[in-house]
Amino acid sequence: MTYARARQIPKMLLPALSLALACVTPGGCANSPAPAQKFVAQANRLHDEALVQTIIPDRDLEDYIQQVGQRIIDGAREAAPEKAANSFFANVQFHLVDSKVPNVFTTGGKHIYVYAGLFAFCQNEEELATAMSQAYAHLMNLDLEHTGLHPDPAGALRSEVWDFVINPFSRSQDLAADRVAFAVFEKAGWDGSKFENLFQRVNDTYHSMPEPNRSSLAERAANAHALSATATLQSRRPPVADRHTFDLLKHQAAILAAKQTSPLEDETYLLALPNLILSHDLPEQRAAQDLLKPPPPPAVKLEPN
Repeated sequence: MTYARARQIPKMLLPALSLALACVTPGGCANSPAPAQKFVAQANRLHDEALVQTIIPDRDLEDYIQQVGQRIIDGAREAAPEKAANSFFANVQFHLVDSKVPNVFTTGGKHIYVYAGLFAFCQNEEELATAMSQAYAHLMNLDLEHTGLHPDPAGALRSEVWDFVINPFSRSQDLAADRVAFAVFEKAGWDGSKFENLFQRVNDTYHSMPEPNRSSLAERAANAHALSATATLQSRRPPVADRHTFDLLKHQAAILAAKQTSPLEDETYLLALPNLILSHDLPEQRAAQDLLKPPPPPAVKLEPN
């Protein structure tokens, strides 16, 4: 049974109206910054030349992931118009991609990558939307522009991906993004009391020492718990997909991901990107990163006096 037959998803009818309302609020479109062009250009190049090859090509899954993403986009305009009202953010695309690790990643442009491993880990749409909201929050906060990342339009793709590896988001950026993500998640209509669930399960499953300058999973779980405690009943709506349909889509994604064979180099780039859900990269991510690590400079021979 396909997703389209299992359930007809209601279409998002109000994005233009939402944007118009955001633009008349204080700090609306005129004052809402977009990512710098050099970061957008780098993200477009990485997508067009590599990561597009890792997208799982299934219409039902594409529609579902983008409709969850559209609710996030609309919720962000209401939750943080000073950040999200710029028209750039209305055109962000969410893609389900072929990678087994639980991750979601923004490269700083109009593409956010939802890993098949994350979909497989999530027990319901609320957990999936939590992770997607967190990546979108990093994008709204322009966090990549406050790392050491230096886009180079003439650089090799492997070098640009390596630049992401050595310039991950910081502890303060993670915690700030989680706070913005909660506001977006709740304004988008999901039950805010469930925002913490993904973080609690990730902490239980992947508990480990955080990498330097990263927030621990326990800290993020505690932070998410405090946020969930402030949840209200306002704006609450049913999920895009009910629980049965979500399970069908999750099963469909797992089957397709197992069958898909993406180009090895493109898979390596996707796998090497830092983990936004965990506080550390998994062994298979580190192995991919090692493949991209530049060789050390040649030793300088000292001439005898």
